[in-house]
Amino acid sequence: MWKEIVIALLSALIGTYFGTFFFSKREESKVKKVCKIAIRALKIVANYSKYNGRYDKACQELNAKLNIAEKHAVIVALHKLGLPIRIPANAPF
Repeated sequence: MWKEIVIALLSALIGTYFGTFFFSKREESKVKKVCKIAIRALKIVANYSKYNGRYDKACQELNAKLNIAEKHAVIVALHKLGLPIRIPANAPF
């Protein structure tokens, strides 16, 4: 009787530990991926600002080099930083 209870408790603890471990690793990899996307976008904008380039050209390069999911991640990151982003619903992304 005690043997089954101890085995069940140990199984639950081990399963919970490894489940949490793998979940945290997966979430960490998602955060790293979004950070890489944001860094790529910031480097594109920084190259234009460094050489007195126009930001509409930087916008064109962002549209050419980033896919839609990456653009969405950049807009969300800028919004969370407090920058007002306004995109009309009928405008192309």
